[in-house]
Amino acid sequence: MTLLKDLRGISIMLSDGEFFRELVQRLVSLGYFSSDEVDTLLDEFGGLQRAIRLRHYISAAEILAWNMAEKSSAQDMCSFLQEYNGLMAEHGDFMYYFVQAIVDQMSAMGNDVRPIIGVSPERYQQFLKRRFLGE
Repeated sequence: MTLLKDLRGISIMLSDGEFFRELVQRLVSLGYFSSDEVDTLLDEFGGLQRAIRLRHYISAAEILAWNMAEKSSAQDMCSFLQEYNGLMAEHGDFMYYFVQAIVDQMSAMGNDVRPIIGVSPERYQQFLKRRFLGE
């Protein structure tokens, strides 16, 4: 669960569903997708709301990450992961797969993934290095 402070300064916990919805809203606000694009990308689940209701966070996060990385440069993905490193480390049960999908897509596009892995949350790096670099 993620701690956030509401307007009164009281800490509240976000469920996985709320966290995922916040992640998608952040990606939309950053211009990676429009709301319609998100629903189109998640059409196999019936759109964002149904993906959340069915708790398909891992699959939905992977789809969004692959598409986000496909539209971006390796440098853009490094910058994104650096800026949102703390966010990526939260809800590790499905956010690892979001980061892994970014690295996977960047690798498929022929990019050197070492810098991308290097700016990923520290707790993911060992697994990403083993998977993509054979270390």
